[in-house]
Amino acid sequence: MLGIPSSFEDNKINLYSEYLQEDIPIGDFCSIVELNLFSNLMDDVITGNIVLEDQLNFLSNLPIMGNEVLSINILSSADDVLSKKFRVNEILYVQQVNQQLTRYTLQLVSDEFFVSNQTPIRQSFSKMTISDMVELSFDFLKSSKGIDIESTDGVFDFIIPNWSVFKTINWFAEKAISSDKN
Repeated sequence: MLGIPSSFEDNKINLYSEYLQEDIPIGDFCSIVELNLFSNLMDDVITGNIVLEDQLNFLSNLPIMGNEVLSINILSSADDVLSKKFRVNEILYVQQVNQQLTRYTLQLVSDEFFVSNQTPIRQSFSKMTISDMVELSFDFLKSSKGIDIESTDGVFDFIIPNWSVFKTINWFAEKAISSDKN
């Protein structure tokens, strides 16, 4: 469990550049002002942002094209290291503080966000429970993360018309009726 606030080491936050085909330690080029990670029951993925102050023109010298992976190692209060990977989704709030300093925010999302949006489901499900359909839909993410699926009542036929993985799973979740009567 993470302590609040948690500490991290600058040399443990790396940005993998698709353009350069290498990991770049962020702390070597920028000062890390803030790192925020958000988990919400109403969101499909973990999101976050990192606020950087840049004196070496890092942002201009490294084209960020949206396929970069930010690796973060966070030291918990129990001295355990939690490793997370996020994709850079957007660059926000670019501010020229002075002639030599630029401050900006990189918006982060977990990898499943990109996979879900790039993997449309066009499939028919025949004579299956909704819990089985959700499990098959989750397989499209090819995620190493687990998912807990409650058993559902009823057997159905559905045709999914080119929806993202998360839209499909959320739609099934709205229709599901638990088989647990408690």
